[in-house]
Amino acid sequence: SGLTKIYINADGGTIYEYDSANWSREVVVVASTGAFSISSGPAANTLYLQISSYSAGPLHTYDLVTGVIADLGGAIPGNALGEGRNGLLYAGSGVELYSVDPNSGAATYVGDGADPFAGDLAVDPTSGLLYAATNGRRGAVLVTVDRATGAQTEIGPLGINDEIWGMGFSGNGQLFAAGPDGTGAGVIYSLDKATGGATPVRALTYRPFDMATQPYTQDEVQNPGAAGGGGASGTGVYYHEGFDAGPHGLQCDAGVWDQRAPLDGPCGAASGATCLMARALAGGSGSLLTPTLDLANADRPVFVLKHWYDLTEDQVGATVRVRTAHGSAILEPGTGLPRRGLRALRGSPGFSGSSRGWRDAWFDLTPFAGEEVQLELTFAADGVNDAPGWFVDDLLVAEAAVVEARLGKARLDAAGACSQTLSEGLALAPEGSVSSWRLGELAPALVGSAGVHGAQARASASSAPGPDRLVTEELELAGARRAVLQLTHAYATEPGRAAGRLVVSVGGGPWEALAPLGGYGSLGGRGVSGSSHGLEGVGVDLTPYTSSGSSLRLGFELSPEVGHQGHGWAVARARVLVER
Repeated sequence: SGLTKIYINADGGTIYEYDSANWSREVVVVASTGAFSISSGPAANTLYLQISSYSAGPLHTYDLVTGVIADLGGAIPGNALGEGRNGLLYAGSGVELYSVDPNSGAATYVGDGADPFAGDLAVDPTSGLLYAATNGRRGAVLVTVDRATGAQTEIGPLGINDEIWGMGFSGNGQLFAAGPDGTGAGVIYSLDKATGGATPVRALTYRPFDMATQPYTQDEVQNPGAAGGGGASGTGVYYHEGFDAGPHGLQCDAGVWDQRAPLDGPCGAASGATCLMARALAGGSGSLLTPTLDLANADRPVFVLKHWYDLTEDQVGATVRVRTAHGSAILEPGTGLPRRGLRALRGSPGFSGSSRGWRDAWFDLTPFAGEEVQLELTFAADGVNDAPGWFVDDLLVAEAAVVEARLGKARLDAAGACSQTLSEGLALAPEGSVSSWRLGELAPALVGSAGVHGAQARASASSAPGPDRLVTEELELAGARRAVLQLTHAYATEPGRAAGRLVVSVGGGPWEALAPLGGYGSLGGRGVSGSSHGLEGVGVDLTPYTSSGSSLRLGFELSPEVGHQGHGWAVARARVLVER
């Protein structure tokens, strides 16, 4: 959005509106609210207010259309309140950073920075970075703030003689600030994001307590829209669809895809009232195709969506492809595709089985930066079935920084969001001289087809009791922000009599259990047992080990009972992805 509205809360409680394209314009929005701090936020046409005398106060909303003020409760700490553009608000109190639930006002401590916050926080809509003004050794200083830890990175001093009490961004990434001038009046500044330098752009007749910019309109909340290179007005968003006012520009095969409130599946859409549902009870297939997206000026574009599926194993499947001028390719999400060689998809990998709830799926489009692309979601069923279907919501194509700002670190970690491949194919070897793990062609009865190579432990009647471990090479994850193991495997064991589990050893220490991002689907969550019905893909979050400072090894540990009969466990592919 290119909106230039700037709202300032005066020391007397009046909220004024300004326009950076016409600084002579000044409009009184409301004469008095009692607010100390103000912010835009995730709700449309709304300002969020911290009503207090100074240190803490409950969160309120002010509807810019109706003028209604609503008390949400909570106790917002400190004197710095700003939008996170990821569904949360953030507050600064001294050196402490807090996240704030915009629905309840509940504040959660995040971490400490180096210097106390001067008065406001603001997120750049073009990069997703959180900026703040702090009171440093050189006066007012511009910093960026890590929303996951509260850590501050100094950019530079503003070079002004007084303080900064308000900050905000325009839609094209221009940073503004406001503060007192030392005479009982105030100033609006334009700030240089690279140096911190402040340039006065408008004098004020009052002391500005806080600033809010870019309050969303309802249309912006629901559909920021498709965009050309660089995203809409430089926002870094190339396409977004929430299915509450659309779909916009999508081509859907009728009879398979339908926009509606969920039916015979999840209790509700991922957001809003409706989503897209794909099902084919009599068999057949259908695709959903986005408009052509221009990634000519893209840097690190990614595609994310929310989905819920309950699909008959192998018979019903779904997949995501990218189309370019050179052809099409299946996209693999950060956690890996859960099934390989689906009958419904004519042998291609895809989603099948159950997602066990709404999940984020994250797809890296960096290899297609510089091209025009279309994204294709395909659903297929091989014959009559009673599968509830595939439910899809909140499609977003944007720069990685924008996606991280909107979804937050926790959701991206769960989706396995990474941009680099640390190891395309991990070297695997049995541990010790006595092991049932063997390298070579995997049993077709286990993996579903011939000619697949990897490592397999048969866990036969001759296997000795106790762990039988396959181990990887040593991995160095130092400096990574996020790391995920993508594993393609298959298993067929007698339920309860043999279990496979993932383990990790840090710095040569003892082996500890790991679990896939989606959890283990058998044995009460303790490991893999029963049958995978062919190859499947899972993701394992390794992010907790990136800060250990030590190398690590991964292990695949099979523990059968004596006398167990079964094909065992096979590992066809293992690779590690990292985000630095």
